[in-house]
Amino acid sequence: MYSPILVQICSFTAMASAISSYFVRKKILFIIVQSLAILLLAFSNLFNLVYLPVCTYLIAFVRMIVYYSYEKKDKTVSFLIQTFFALLNVVAYFVLNAISGTLFNPIDLVVMVASVL
Repeated sequence: MYSPILVQICSFTAMASAISSYFVRKKILFIIVQSLAILLLAFSNLFNLVYLPVCTYLIAFVRMIVYYSYEKKDKTVSFLIQTFFALLNVVAYFVLNAISGTLFNPIDLVVMVASVL
């Protein structure tokens, strides 16, 4: 569903949420506000019919929750889990490009590389 008004509302609200997250003092509140920003950015791209950023934002959201749960238990995230999330972004890129019939869009490559890093 293409909706420029919803794109603008979600993106401005996401940016306000991301900026305000740096002014909170508690880690859990920071995670909640950052999660809201990530989800709003995903919705913004969904309403703009751009699907690769939606997948990478959702992967980032899940990754953030997993990493926080490890941090809360005072454990380090294993190399396998880190590799899994990196490969998940690469797989999402290739699957979405296979579905759409295009491959190696430079902007999508930048999004994928940034998400993997």
